[in-house]
Amino acid sequence: MSHPAPAGLPAALPAPASPEVQALVDRVAAMSWRGHLPAEAVDRLLARRAVALAAFEAESTFPRADLEALWQAVDRTLAGLPALEAHQAALLATTQTHLDRVAPTGRLAQRPWGRVLVILPANAPVPLAAVIPATLLAGGNTVVVAGSRRVARTTDALVQPLEDLLPGEVLRWPGRAWEAVEQLLPRGLIDCVYFLGASRLHPELARRCAEAGVHLVYEGEGNGCAVVDETVSGELLADTARWLVEAKHFCRGQMCSAPNLLLVHEAVRGALFAALEAEAAAHALPEVGPGPHRLQLRAAASVPQALSEELFSPALWTRPWTDWEALVSELSRVPHRLQLSLFSAHAHRLEDLSRRTRMARYCWNMCPTDQDPLLPWGNFGHSGDSRVQDFYAKGLRPVILEGGAA
Repeated sequence: MSHPAPAGLPAALPAPASPEVQALVDRVAAMSWRGHLPAEAVDRLLARRAVALAAFEAESTFPRADLEALWQAVDRTLAGLPALEAHQAALLATTQTHLDRVAPTGRLAQRPWGRVLVILPANAPVPLAAVIPATLLAGGNTVVVAGSRRVARTTDALVQPLEDLLPGEVLRWPGRAWEAVEQLLPRGLIDCVYFLGASRLHPELARRCAEAGVHLVYEGEGNGCAVVDETVSGELLADTARWLVEAKHFCRGQMCSAPNLLLVHEAVRGALFAALEAEAAAHALPEVGPGPHRLQLRAAASVPQALSEELFSPALWTRPWTDWEALVSELSRVPHRLQLSLFSAHAHRLEDLSRRTRMARYCWNMCPTDQDPLLPWGNFGHSGDSRVQDFYAKGLRPVILEGGAA
């Protein structure tokens, strides 16, 4: 299937910087899609495990064990693609129940966006350079991948096998990601931008997408928090300390789901801090690259201050609390953030938080960075603008089908 011809282009288009860039633009203009991901593409991605991990190890300071854990998301997502596609086929074939009642002649369906520009960050080319292009392709899109040049070898290791197999559906943009934005959006060659990057770049990218009429999926910094209540003691206290240290030491605290702020009840603060200190000392990180090389607790002046910017390190802001209602009231005034992790013997408190605060993901008594890649994912406000959906669904646009019988 070919893409429709773009309309409403600006009078003056940016001149390509070189013949090589012009060749890339021409390739994007010629892209078309077949509507599914061949099984051979999955096999080729899985076969790149050793090459991709070796490249990522050379281009980052992350421990090898953490990289192995990241690859598990690749394995699980690719293994789950047939189930996601089958589920989507069922949705496409079924009239939505609420439309049956309200508008019996209509049906809500989902269709691929078309050409998707994927802009990847430097902290997680594994699994993102495999998972996001593969799921977007499975949904029927074509994909242009612009990765961080800091991890170019890792990105190439995962995108190249897809491009070799599907040259008309996948393109790895070798230059700056912003160059792809400047060259492709004004020409009407991109239908959706999937941006995983810094919030400082988002306003300008959003403006350019709006000008070009391009849909933007934005998933940026994490800016999450962890809440420890007065019921945490004994085995749960030891587990809580272990989970928090694991989250902040995993990939040196550079995962978006690692908490920025620890809100701990005054009654258990001393015991928890002692347990955190012992756990961090026992599992200190190799002294490679900038520090700190183990969990570092810092007193926060306020909740908004601690959640204003992501700590891309093992550091963790802390603040004590004593009254649950006052704590929830304070958190309810915080604009949308990515995640809240609760450590408590009371499961009902997770429901309370999910109803009264504005986070995209809530976790209870688990390591904050553990997550099933097949579950829906999304973030809002300062952390992004992305509906809570699985990666497959993010590549689909809702459409209305309406009319009488033929």
